[in-house]
Amino acid sequence: MSADGSASPPSVFDQGEEQTEQLTAPTTALGSGSDEPSYDLKPPPPSISHDNVESLALRFFSVDHLDLILRDHALAARFTRFLNQYRAQHAPTLGRYMETKKAMAAIEYANALADHIPATPGHPPYIAATMDDRFEAKSKRTVETLVEDALPAYLTHRLVTLVTDTLVKDITGNSAPIMRELIPSLAEVYCVTDPSLPDNPIVYASEGEFFNLPSAVG
Repeated sequence: MSADGSASPPSVFDQGEEQTEQLTAPTTALGSGSDEPSYDLKPPPPSISHDNVESLALRFFSVDHLDLILRDHALAARFTRFLNQYRAQHAPTLGRYMETKKAMAAIEYANALADHIPATPGHPPYIAATMDDRFEAKSKRTVETLVEDALPAYLTHRLVTLVTDTLVKDITGNSAPIMRELIPSLAEVYCVTDPSLPDNPIVYASEGEFFNLPSAVG
């Protein structure tokens, strides 16, 4: 719930209701004669398909995800620092978007107050404020600029930084035990080279599949 009383949009990482239903495991009736436990409450692993991966990607680079970041003070500050350092041309755009969000919230608040004023019988409810068409079009162009360039650049930077830091800790033996189990799933096949050395040699490679590739032999 936001400060103005309106419901906050769902997180980009929230699962839909239909997905929750798919994760519900059926139970086994008592006395069925099966060797399985009477009630198996462990849900099956989520199914991964092309469709839900594409859907997640769309939500990942969406206005809802941008607003989710901006509602969190720490995340908003990190996003702002990234723009100031790497995408300075978008820093003013972010400022304008934040101002338009405040203006739209003020309009919604004014109309919410007006809605509680009894209207003349037979007439529609009072409208205290409306949004100018040019302002709305400008706001739309502003957020499109952020979602099309600034947000993807920021999220890509965060993911690359996280993966790089995790791999470096694994190579140097400083990773936490739980991360040692997660690192093999960062990618099925990957390698790290050292461009500072002659011929840019491979200094680290994923186990298993990488050495099975024909190009890795010899």
